Amino acid sequence: MTPRLDITVRRRPETDEARLVLTFEGPPELERLDTVEIEIRNDGYPYRNSSYAQRVPSRGWSREEILNTIWGPYRFSRVSAHGREVQAEHVELGECLHFSMERSAVPPWFSSDSTFWRDHYSDAPVRLWVRCRREGHRVWILAYDVDVVEADDS
Repeated sequence: MTPRLDITVRRRPETDEARLVLTFEGPPELERLDTVEIEIRNDGYPYRNSSYAQRVPSRGWSREEILNTIWGPYRFSRVSAHGREVQAEHVELGECLHFSMERSAVPPWFSSDSTFWRDHYSDAPVRLWVRCRREGHRVWILAYDVDVVEADDS
């Protein structure tokens, strides 16, 4: 009974914008999900976690700023200061959810070399945790690495 999801991330050509599309494909017996929460994960290096934030010399940046840094290519647009999470309520079988994304913010300690940051993540996947909830079932936590593709203008 684990939810089957199809997730794509399409970059708009010549912009810093992208769109994440999540389609709830099954199983049919679930019929719907009460909530779907999507969280952007960091790029997988073990030192990019909460213990890293405690070890990095402050240099004027707060622990919260370091923790809110998305070590990856994209963040969600217009949802919060850091753009790490989005949520949707009541998703029916076969429905698609659309979320706007933008390039991840270059952290202050990279400000002198933002080109390196952009180049480093230019071909990186968007790493996600998706939490699906349905009354009467345990919470499903699914991990995805989604390649970013160019959007088709047609």
